[in-house]
Order: sequence, then C-alpha cells, then structure tokens
Amino acid sequence: MKKITHVITTISRGGAENQLLILAREQIRSGWHVSVIYLKDSPELIEDFKNIGVEVIVDCARYSVIRQIWWLRRYFMTRQNLIHAHLPRAEILTSLAALKKTFVVSRHNAEAFFPSAPTYLSSLLSRFVTRRARSVIAISKAVEIFIRKKNEIPKNCKVYVIYYGYDSLFTLNNSANLNRTKVGLNKNDFVFGTIGRIVPQKDYPTLLKAFGIVAKEKKNFKLLIVGDGYLEDSMKNLAFDLGISSQVVWIGRSNRIVEILKLLDCFVLCSSYEGFGLVLLEAMSTKIPIIASRVSAIPEVLGLDHPLLSTPGDASDFAKKMNIVSSFNNGELTKLLDFETKQLDNFNPKIMAESLEKAYFLN
Repeated sequence: MKKITHVITTISRGGAENQLLILAREQIRSGWHVSVIYLKDSPELIEDFKNIGVEVIVDCARYSVIRQIWWLRRYFMTRQNLIHAHLPRAEILTSLAALKKTFVVSRHNAEAFFPSAPTYLSSLLSRFVTRRARSVIAISKAVEIFIRKKNEIPKNCKVYVIYYGYDSLFTLNNSANLNRTKVGLNKNDFVFGTIGRIVPQKDYPTLLKAFGIVAKEKKNFKLLIVGDGYLEDSMKNLAFDLGISSQVVWIGRSNRIVEILKLLDCFVLCSSYEGFGLVLLEAMSTKIPIIASRVSAIPEVLGLDHPLLSTPGDASDFAKKMNIVSSFNNGELTKLLDFETKQLDNFNPKIMAESLEKAYFLN
C-alpha cells in the first residue's frame, strides 16, 4: 500500500486545511494510507479527517518547536512514508527533520514565506526549505510567478502548478436552519457579501467604500461580512464614517460557509492578492454572481473572460460592477452563472490528486 504523511501547521478551518481534507479523501479512494500531523492550534477538522479514514496524529502538537523537530525525525525514520508539507511552519520543521529530497512542499499563498519577517530572511528560509525538498507544488500560476520573482526558490527548483480540487457534495451543508432573518437581513434585501479574515490582504476599505457608493439611495442594499481579524474595529469605524453602518451586517467567523453564501445575491472579493481563493469555488458552486479583483490567481480561478473582474483597490470600479449585478435581468444572470458553473470543471478533485501523485514520483 502507498503511504503518505501530510504535515500541516494547523487543522483549523481554512483554505489550505479544507483543501487537504479533499486531497486526503481522494488519496484514500486511490488506495493510499494517509496520515496527517498537525503542529498547533485547535484541531477543528479532526473528526472530518477521521471520518474519511485519515490517521490523525496528535502527539506532535503537544510539544515545543525544538522537541517537535526530534519527534518528527524519529517518526519519519520509522515510518518511511512519502512526506508532503503544507504552510511555512510545517515546511521548516519538515525540512529540518526529514532527509533531503524525501519530501515535497505545497505553496498556498502568493505572499512572502514569512510576511512579518524582513524580506531577505523570508527569502533565505524559503530557499533553505526548497533546496532540501524534492519538488514544490504551487496551487496556481500566480503563486509560481510570485515565488520565482521574489527569489524564494532556487532557480533550478522544480515547481508543479496543480490547482485545488473542489467538490460541492463534500463541503455542502444542507442544513435549513440558517436564514436571512437569523443573521439580521430581510427577505427583500439585495445582499452583497464577502467571507474572509479582516486583514489588509482582503482590502475591506475598498469593499466598504464601493458599497457606500451604491447603497446611498438604496436602503434595501445590505452588505454581509463574515470573518474576524485585527482590523475589525477600524473597519466598523470606517463603515460608520461612510454612513452605512445600518446596512452592514457583521457576523464574525463561521464554518457554515455554503449556507451563508446561499443568503447572498452577489459575492464580492476585493483582495489585493490571492494564492488561489477557495471561497470563489464555493461561491460558484452555490450559483451566485461573483465580483472580484483582477489580480494574482483570481482570474485563473474565475476565468480571464469573467465579466465582473475589477480593478484592485478601485472602489468606483467595484461599485460599477455592483450596480450592474443589481440590475441583471434573468437572461443576463443565467449567462453569467452558466459561465461560472462551466469554470468549476477546471477544479476536479480527482484530477488534482492524480496530478499530485505524478508530481510526487517525477525526478
């Protein structure tokens, strides 16, 4: 039996973590024995992993970083599984614990390896990891371009671009318990919404300013914001200054993503960059119009010809697209949703798993 161990920083709910859940399921279906080692934080997805047959190893998360390296080294020597590391902390510890060229790494973000560190240090750590790795998996062309441009990998480093796979049946929550009334919306509201951490990358100022433009004369327009982050208070203050506080609903972090998306008339993503944007696939699967920044991986996901791609940071352009969506007739809406549904075919989870397996064993 083929055996693989995935090492990931956390198994909290997030894009990379949810994607690993889908990958693990596909690998098990293909006859692999799959183990997952996580390093810190609350293991929110542990039962989800166990339910699909993954061996989740909890021991390592109990130790300090130094002890984790020794624990991983001993584990890798005794198991001798293929190793796949995800996210910076897991990549570094794996590179210190595993033999050279016995593991692969996935890069999930179009950002510096360690964004909070000086550029030279982030680049140095990233090159150390990737020199020792067998190969690098980039989840989009934008991620590959970024890590090459920023000198985060050696020039001769092998990079395979393999998109995320998405399966709506795997993530869909069919609960009927969530409705507009329960989150503070009315049946006749036209609801724009976004889902994501309230951090600079997601560019909430542009979203709020754009919504402020379109909502001035249309009090039935509402904006639903799902997520939390250290900028939340300042964004609420901005909404107040823009005079739209009564039309913006903040509901914090939630794991009921698909249910929430079904409450929306339009999903809006103003990010200044994205490594992929798994939430875009979730939005497409729920058949709602999407407005998003024409930047980094977003056009790869939505399609270069998606009509609602917008200029990053340009509130007036986003507002223009919001007005377009709110005025769609049935034919225009159907045409857009058909385009988005067809685009989903590019992100088949089985194809993703097969492509990764090929990359694992290529020299």
